[in-house]
Amino acid sequence: MAYVNFYIDKPFDPSIDKKKLKSIIENCDRKSKPYPKTIFNPKANALYLFFTYEKGRRLKVRTNIKVKGEQWNFKEGCFRSHTSGSLELNNELNDLTTKLLKNYSRFKEERSIIREEEVKAFTLSVVNGNVVISRNTFEKATEQFFEKKRNILTEGTFKEYRTVFKSLKEFEQKYNLTLKFEDFNQVFFNTYELFHGEQKKSLRYNQGAV
Repeated sequence: MAYVNFYIDKPFDPSIDKKKLKSIIENCDRKSKPYPKTIFNPKANALYLFFTYEKGRRLKVRTNIKVKGEQWNFKEGCFRSHTSGSLELNNELNDLTTKLLKNYSRFKEERSIIREEEVKAFTLSVVNGNVVISRNTFEKATEQFFEKKRNILTEGTFKEYRTVFKSLKEFEQKYNLTLKFEDFNQVFFNTYELFHGEQKKSLRYNQGAV
């Protein structure tokens, strides 16, 4: 299940010894006490969004929000209630989380293979308020083709098309990619020809073994 967390970059004063800082934080956590203001970085730093989109798969994206360490609730992952405008700021984080998770569900439906670089580009587009989900993939075009031609083509012709598209699907799975129309170049055809030849050899071997 996908989920979102927010973290501050460099919330603590970098001049403080790391061991001393760790001891102060652990002591405060143990006693459920707020961190002393003296340990925080006086500068506001970037707020990062951590998006866990699949089990064991997570990425980090920088948001346009800046926050000081003393303004942040580290346990809850949101702005502290005493921070000026905290209600509006936390609503902004909640809205961003909801928008990302909702659109990611649609994003997944468009793809048979989830690639990290595509998820990162998608996440950045959501964070920047420019969501682009749909794309002109070969897979989507295949679905549209079958839908339009289902009642026009003969069963024999339809079966031939299904065989071709099934082979292309297996090609995508083997090479861990999602075909787009711009991928259909000479390099693709050379690679696919070798792949298809291996498929036919495997089929003949299996038929001979039966």
